[in-house]
Amino acid sequence: MPPAILAVSALLSGTAFLFLGSGLYNTLIAIRAAGEGFAPSVVGAVMGAYYLGFLGGCLYCPRLIYGVGHIRTYAALTAIASAATLAHMLQVDPMTWGVLRMIVGFCLAGLYMTIESWLNGKASSDSRGRIFAIYMMVNLGALGFGQLLLLTTDSKSFALFAATSMLISLAAVPISLASISPPEFGVSKPIRLGALWRLSPLALIACGGIGVAQGAFWALTPVFTLDAGFSENGTALFMALTVFGGLALQWPIGWISDRWDRRSLILVICALTAIVAAAATYAGERQWTMALFGVGVLYGGLSFTVYALSVSHANDHADMDGIVSLSARLLLVYAIGAVAGPVLCGWVIGLTSPSALFSFIAAVFLLLCAFGIWRQTRRPPVPLEEQAPFVPMSRAGSFSGELDPRHTDETP
Repeated sequence: MPPAILAVSALLSGTAFLFLGSGLYNTLIAIRAAGEGFAPSVVGAVMGAYYLGFLGGCLYCPRLIYGVGHIRTYAALTAIASAATLAHMLQVDPMTWGVLRMIVGFCLAGLYMTIESWLNGKASSDSRGRIFAIYMMVNLGALGFGQLLLLTTDSKSFALFAATSMLISLAAVPISLASISPPEFGVSKPIRLGALWRLSPLALIACGGIGVAQGAFWALTPVFTLDAGFSENGTALFMALTVFGGLALQWPIGWISDRWDRRSLILVICALTAIVAAAATYAGERQWTMALFGVGVLYGGLSFTVYALSVSHANDHADMDGIVSLSARLLLVYAIGAVAGPVLCGWVIGLTSPSALFSFIAAVFLLLCAFGIWRQTRRPPVPLEEQAPFVPMSRAGSFSGELDPRHTDETP
C-alpha cells in the first residue's frame, strides 16, 4: 500500500463503517415508515427532516471542529448519532422520527466534514488525487453495500436498528485509535448566493434541482417500489443497484466531460435522466419489477453525475483559490433542495399515486434541461482548454471541495 494511502487508512476505515451505517439507516427508515402506514406526505416530511438537520450541521459544525478539535467532535457526534438511531424504536410516530432524523442529519454532516477536512490535512498535492479517488470509491461502495444489509432480516426487527447503531459506533474506533494527529482547521469565508448566481447560474439551479430530485428519490423510493410489487428485499436490491450504477458511470461521464462542452453534457444527462425516470414510472405502474432493476442502474448512473458536473462547471468560472468555499456553498444549495424535495413529492404522491415519484423526478430534470438551454443563449461555452478537470463528488460530504485534487497546499 502506498505510504500516502497507508497514512489515512484509519480515516478511510472509519468512512467505510460510517457510510455502511448511513446507507442502511436512510433506506431502513423509509421502508419502515411506509410499512407503519405513514401517508406519503408524512414519509416525505420525516425523510426531509434529515436534510434539515444536515443543513444545520453544514452551517454549525465548522465552528464546533474549530473549537474542540477533530477527535472530540467525531467522538461526540458518533455517540449522538448512534443513540438517535436506536431511539427510533422507542417511539414509532412521525413527530418523534422527524426530530430524530434531524439529529442524525446534523451529526452525519459534522462527521463527514471531520473526515474530509482531516483527509485533506493529511494529503499533499501529489497524493490528493489518489486519496480523493479512493475516498469516493469507499464512499459510494459502502453506501451501496449498506443497502444490501437490509436483506439480512425484516425491517420490523430491532436487529437492523441495532446494526445501524453498531456501524456508526464502530466508525469511531479506527479514528480514535489512530496514531495520526489531526490537522489545523480553518473556516473559509463562503461565497454569497448572489455572487454564485453571477458566477454560474446553471450550477446554482442545477445543484438545487438535483437536491429536490435526489431528496425525493432517497425519501420515497421505498413507497414507490412497494407499490410496484417489490418486497422489502427487492427494494433494498433496487436501491443498491442504483448506487452501484452511480459508482460505475462517474468516471466514464467525467472522461467525456473533459472532452466536450460541460454545459451541453449537463443538458444531455438531464434529458436522458428524465427519459429514464419516465420509463421507471411506466414500468412501476405495470409492476415490471425486473425491468425496474435495469432502470435503477441507469438512473443512478446518470443522475448521480449531475451534481459533480455542475460543481465542475462552476469551477470552470471560478478562481482556483475559491473552489473550497464554492463547493461548500453549492452543497448548502443542494441540501436546501433536498429538504423541499421529499415534502413536495410526498404531497404530489398523496394526491395521485406512488408511481408519481419518478414523474416528479422527470419533471425536475426537464426543468433543469430547459433552464440550461436558456443559459446557452446567454453565455458562450468555456473553451475546452480552459475547463477545469472533472472530479467525482459526493453530495454526502460537506468539505469534499478541500479534497478536490485541484485544491493545492498553496491555495489560501
